[in-house]
Formats: sequence, C-alpha cells, structure tokens
Amino acid sequence: MHSWTETAPPHLVEKRADKTETEKAMACYGVYLQSQAQMLLRFVEQRPVSEITCQFLAWVVEQVSAMDKRVMPLTWDHAS
Repeated sequence: MHSWTETAPPHLVEKRADKTETEKAMACYGVYLQSQAQMLLRFVEQRPVSEITCQFLAWVVEQVSAMDKRVMPLTWDHAS
C-alpha cells in the first residue's frame, strides 16, 4: 500500500483467514469528486468483478447527474 503522509507510511499486513470463518469477500469502490470536495463510496459483499463494477459506475453517473454535471472525467488505474 502506498500513500503520501508526513509521518511514516502505513504498511500492509497479510492475515490468513481461519478456515472456520464463514465471512464472504467485501469490496469498496470509491470516486473523489474534486469539484465537490466529496468522496462517493460504495461497499459490496462480493468480489469486485465486472458486473459489480458496472453497477457502481452506473450509480456514480446517477449521483453526478443529480449534481447537474454533464461531464465526469474518469481515470481508471489497472483497468483491463
């Protein structure tokens, strides 16, 4: 994990799941709207697969449209 901080950067710790745990995957999607100084977050109880990603992007478009915005530039890192 990388971030810009004035103090020591956080580090990633790997944790192995107990085989008896029944929790499922969870993903967090987010987009920062600089013009609104607002972060739109959405959590899903699934892996971040294409169908879920498309649903998130459709939701973001609805949110941005409700703000009377006509254009939403999007930079997608590591997209295939």
